[in-house]
Amino acid sequence: MPGLLVVRIKEDVVANVPDLRRATAAAIRAFRLPTAIEEPLQHLERRQLMREVIPVFARTKGGAPRPTQAHLRTIAFAVSVRESENEDLRGINLLRLSPKVDLAKTEKELSGVRGIGYVHRVPARWLAEARPEASSADPMVNRQWGLRAIRWFDASPLPSAAAIKVAVLDTGIDTTHPDLRGRVASYTHPGTKAADIIGHGTHVCGIIAANANNHPPSP
Repeated sequence: MPGLLVVRIKEDVVANVPDLRRATAAAIRAFRLPTAIEEPLQHLERRQLMREVIPVFARTKGGAPRPTQAHLRTIAFAVSVRESENEDLRGINLLRLSPKVDLAKTEKELSGVRGIGYVHRVPARWLAEARPEASSADPMVNRQWGLRAIRWFDASPLPSAAAIKVAVLDTGIDTTHPDLRGRVASYTHPGTKAADIIGHGTHVCGIIAANANNHPPSP
């Protein structure tokens, strides 16, 4: 997706950030993250490429609507670690950047920063299952490289997978997605909602079981 990166901050990066509920406003404004992290983010800000920092799995959404202010970004990172829905989701933030950003380059630059656990681009959700009928109503059937890689279109007759159940361990799932209607039996993860803010879990489920030939006909 244009302008979006998922960044996981390591816990020790915000270890010295004061308790946000007890610290004075002056103390919070005076605090700065380690130089290794601040410098690349400030570089983006100086070029006016930063838009927002969102701690996606925090119980309290403390995102920075004006991320050019370093203390607001610090608050967002601290909240993502300290108020996450569970331990596995600590430190995960969504960086909303300008659509003009070279995401591949920025991803590479930030992934080498000390204090950042990982950086990933947010995948677009593509329909990823198709049948070989020439009259397929899926508009992106020719872009499904995985189907061609396994020679799906050459298979005849096609095997049925109706009785097969698949468990996906990922970032959640958009249960309202039209391509997954009737495909998802349940979502179970104690303490975590099914909402898939990152999009990867829905992307993977679509590869496995999206409804095919369901593009609405042109009027």
